[in-house]
Amino acid sequence: MNALERILRAPVSRPRTVLALIGIATLLFAIGATRLRVDSSIESMIVEHDPDRVAFDRWKELFGSDEVVSVALPFDDALAADALDVQRRIAARVEELPEVAEVDALVTVDDIVGSDDALEVQPLVPPDPADWTPAVLARVRERVEANALWTGSLISRDRRTAALQVRLEIPDAETSERGALLTQIERIVEQEGEGRTYFLAGHPFMKTEIARTMARDLGVLLPATVALMAVLVYLSVGSIAMTLLILAAVLVSVIWMTGFMGWIGEPITALSNTAPTFLLAIGCAYVMHLAASYQRFVHAGVGPGAATLAALERMRRPASPPRSARASWRSRTCRWCAASAST
Repeated sequence: MNALERILRAPVSRPRTVLALIGIATLLFAIGATRLRVDSSIESMIVEHDPDRVAFDRWKELFGSDEVVSVALPFDDALAADALDVQRRIAARVEELPEVAEVDALVTVDDIVGSDDALEVQPLVPPDPADWTPAVLARVRERVEANALWTGSLISRDRRTAALQVRLEIPDAETSERGALLTQIERIVEQEGEGRTYFLAGHPFMKTEIARTMARDLGVLLPATVALMAVLVYLSVGSIAMTLLILAAVLVSVIWMTGFMGWIGEPITALSNTAPTFLLAIGCAYVMHLAASYQRFVHAGVGPGAATLAALERMRRPASPPRSARASWRSRTCRWCAASAST
C-alpha cells in the first residue's frame, strides 16, 4: 500500500484521528485568519518588477512618500477674506494631528520676492486675520497671479476653488490608521467649513476607499454566496445533513486558505479579495460530486466504508478517464513519438 492509498483510507480506518487533526488544523488556521490584513495600495495591483512600478519606487525614494491627501474647497472667491479664514482654520487644526507632516495651502506657503540684491521670504497670507486689510488682500491676489506654481495646485484657474495638500506620515501598509486619520480630517473640514461642500483626492483616499469596498464586498458576497449555496445544495441533494456537511467542508477550506495567508503574511488585495468566493463555488461543486459519488456506491449496495474509499478514489483526480481510454491515449502518444523521432 503506497502513501496515497494510506491517506485515502485514513478517514475510514481512523475517522476520529482524522477529525481531530482537521479540527486542530482548522483552529490554527482560524487564528491565522485573524492576522490577515488588507493591502489596498496601488502597488499591490502592479506586477512587482514592472518598469512603471520600478520607476515609481525610485520616485518615492527621491521625493518621499506619495501619502498626500488633497482637500478641495469650492468658494465664490477663494481669495476673499472669509474664504482664506476657512482655509486657515482647517490648515491649523489638521497640522496639529500627529500623523500629519505638513499642510500646503495658500495660507501656509511662503512667498519669495526678489529685489536687486536679495530675496525676501515671507508668508503669502499674514497669519493674523486682523492684518488682512484690503491692500494686503489685493497684494495676495497679485502675488497669486504672478506665481504660476500655485495655480492648479493650491488654487484653481478661475480662483473659485482652493486646495489643501496634506502630507501624511503613515506606513503604507497601515490601512486602519490611514482610514482613521482621513475620518479625522473630514470631521475637521466639516466643522471648520461649517458644512460647505468639499472633495477629497489622492492616493491615501483611494487606498482607504479600496479597503472599504473590499471589506464591504467580503462582508456581503461571502454570506450571500453561502446562503445561495445552501439553498441550491439542498435542492440538489434533498438532505439537510448532507447540505450541512458540504457547507462545512467548503467553509473549512476557506478558513484554511485565509488562515494560511495570515500566517505567512500575505495580505488580501483588490485582486485577491474574490478568492474566498471562488473557493466556495469551486469547493462546493467538488464536494457535491464527491457526495454524489458516495451515494451512488451506497445505492449500489456497497458498505459505507467501502463506498467512501471508492468515492475518494474516483474523485481524487479532476478528470479520470476509464483505463481503456488511458491505455488508448498512451498507445497513440507512443506511436506519435516514434513517428516524430524517425522523421
